[in-house]
Amino acid sequence: MSYSDIYGSPEKYGLRTIGEVQWGDACYSFDLTVVWQDTTTGALYFADDSGCSCPSPFEGIGRDDLTLIDRPQTLIDHLNDRIKQGAEGYWSESENEAAKADTGALVLKAREALR
Repeated sequence: MSYSDIYGSPEKYGLRTIGEVQWGDACYSFDLTVVWQDTTTGALYFADDSGCSCPSPFEGIGRDDLTLIDRPQTLIDHLNDRIKQGAEGYWSESENEAAKADTGALVLKAREALR
């Protein structure tokens, strides 16, 4: 992991990590959705990234590449879309159930961060 990227060093971008979901059972790869909070404004953002073990997650991704969570439903809709993609055969049933649990926890963390 590169410690100067948004994933490894979010504080260098004025962010703190709220939580993440690792989609599927990644073996020498990653498929992530991460939620960050702006440390000044409190605004929440998310982004997805996936790849093999060679690049670092979110390598080359900056603040301008993040999606603003303007309301909780924005994040919920995105996570539900990812779960639907997994249910269409991308992941096993057990991986999809684990992702559902992880997404629920991520939504709760995001809601708590907004308080």
